[in-house]
Amino acid sequence: MVAENHRQMERLQTQSDNSSRASRSLELRVQSLEHDLELARLELGNTVSEYEGYKVLRKFVTSL
Repeated sequence: MVAENHRQMERLQTQSDNSSRASRSLELRVQSLEHDLELARLELGNTVSEYEGYKVLRKFVTSL
């Protein structure tokens, strides 16, 4: 009976450790994806600004 309890406790500890590692891995992945999203948003903002500048310049040049 004691041996069986010990095996179950070890199994639970192993499962807990595995769950903790999986959780940490997923948290790191979320952080990485959030960082990538922020970079993509900044890049989009820069592209939109460049495009708006191009549109103004084109309108000016075509009005000459």
